[in-house]
Amino acid sequence: MGWRLSEIRRGNPHQFIMKMPQKYYDIAFIIPLEPRFFSLTQMFLRTTRSHFTVQQLPEVQIFGWVKGGSLRVILRFDAVSFEPVMLSWFQSWVQALNAEMIELENLDSRGRNQIIARIKMAAEVIYTGSYDIERAVEDLKTRFIRTHGTRKQPRFSDRLKVLVKTVKDSIGEHTENISFGGMFVRGETNLPPRSRVEVSLELPGMRETVNVIAEVVHVQPPTGGSPEMTRPAGSGFQFVEFINDGEAKLRKYIRKNLIGNQLVE
Repeated sequence: MGWRLSEIRRGNPHQFIMKMPQKYYDIAFIIPLEPRFFSLTQMFLRTTRSHFTVQQLPEVQIFGWVKGGSLRVILRFDAVSFEPVMLSWFQSWVQALNAEMIELENLDSRGRNQIIARIKMAAEVIYTGSYDIERAVEDLKTRFIRTHGTRKQPRFSDRLKVLVKTVKDSIGEHTENISFGGMFVRGETNLPPRSRVEVSLELPGMRETVNVIAEVVHVQPPTGGSPEMTRPAGSGFQFVEFINDGEAKLRKYIRKNLIGNQLVE
């Protein structure tokens, strides 16, 4: 049970301050802000609002981070009418949206406040109170396309050790940047466009590597000129098929470690 300023009895400053009963039960969702999820996100928010009464779900807050490609939603339930069985409603949505669900009221006060502070600090677009969900998501979609163009997913600068397994041998290099759907690998791999290879990614903090079948979508030769204009040689890969639970591991790593870092222009 956390402290709330609105619940502190004001009066004699020397009086013993009592904690009041918990008023809300907050649940946070972190959803990838990607074009393929916009319609599904609209449906998720619309049906969630219609599934629960206003008394049960008095507020839905949306925090959009367009540059980082992340949508954070906080559902504020009435603590008195909230029942754990309500959580089963969200399980299929979490899987369909590749989202992460956090029951904020189950955390200690410090952890809960840290998560909410990070969400608010990173947000570029905020919807709270009474608003049109359809228009809110459409606005986020427009902002995303304006920022990222036709790119399906935002890219994050990150140097990860990568092993590209070709027919003849294996090539060890490092990533220049990475996204949920692909990566750019520095170095001359001598792989022509449309080549498909198996790639192993070493993610810090994880014991096992992430293995994925990737396709070369473009090859960048080294460029000369001034240091500002020089671009390293490398290859852009699109992830085609993850092996075992590789996709879940990569998404978890990006959400935890990279969302919040500066994006590649």
